[in-house]
Amino acid sequence: CIRDSYKIVAQPTVPTGPRLPLYRSNQLGFLADTNPESEGFINDLFNNKSAHYKYLRLIPFFLEKLWGRHRKNFVVKLELSPDEGYLILDCLDTAGIARKYVSVRNFVPMIFDDYRAANRRVLFQTPPFVDTELVYYNPLTQEFYIFDREATWNGQNLSLIH
Repeated sequence: CIRDSYKIVAQPTVPTGPRLPLYRSNQLGFLADTNPESEGFINDLFNNKSAHYKYLRLIPFFLEKLWGRHRKNFVVKLELSPDEGYLILDCLDTAGIARKYVSVRNFVPMIFDDYRAANRRVLFQTPPFVDTELVYYNPLTQEFYIFDREATWNGQNLSLIH
């Protein structure tokens, strides 16, 4: 059981210290910079052909999330707050970008087969741009974090996570 293997840390308050960039989706990362309260998200998405195409390919991913109990998130931007020891994840959703704060201790690497098994009902094929070798799990919230295979990673800062 995952809960027995890892120490679960309480969810954080909003980190206020400096942030180090770790990851950014090449086609969808710009959406994380859009004001979620404006209509900019929809306009920016539909005005960018490659982002729009990728978003449409993720609709089955979102449907599986809504229909089942499978808590999964497609991450478009990831930053580290080293002073507090938290990750700031900007996750794409049907309504826009949802920002999540996860303790580094609760960011557990998983294999793709475990992710698929947790889904119980696999209704759709995984989009080809989803990185099947890079899946993380948060045992506190029981959420999976999925990444873009074509994204840009900052390897220098990435070594600070584990």
